Amino acid sequence: MESDSLSHLIDRRFELMKNIIIFFAILAVSSAYSQQGTIRGIFEDRDEKKGVPLAELELMSSDSAMIDVAFTDLEGNFSFRKIPFGDYILKFSCFGYKDNYLNIRFITKEELILETVHIRTLAAKEAELKAAAEAEAARLEVIKYRVPLISKD
Repeated sequence: MESDSLSHLIDRRFELMKNIIIFFAILAVSSAYSQQGTIRGIFEDRDEKKGVPLAELELMSSDSAMIDVAFTDLEGNFSFRKIPFGDYILKFSCFGYKDNYLNIRFITKEELILETVHIRTLAAKEAELKAAAEAEAARLEVIKYRVPLISKD
């Protein structure tokens, strides 16, 4: 009789321990999923004031490992869903534009909305650089003179 009650007590404790382990496992999984969210924003051409359509966006971890890829829609909108909180690098690539990188810290909110990111076309950047070079060249005055190879002395 005493051995029956002892084995019953051990069974109840074992059942209780199993339930506690299951509870903490469910809690850990649900908390891992609750620390995810959405990152979204708009990429816009700085000069045209329009969204850049069909641009490729790569979301990378802070050590440059690929996390996810998305494309902008026709208005330049993009979103990444179910992204764990953390530090990321967002790479923007599109034909006619220089690749742009954006550091992101995604913590404590279910949704991170980036402000509109304004970018310039390669042609606009090249024109800006050319204009700056021309302005610098116009500022410099070149004086031509000849240095004799042998002095009179």
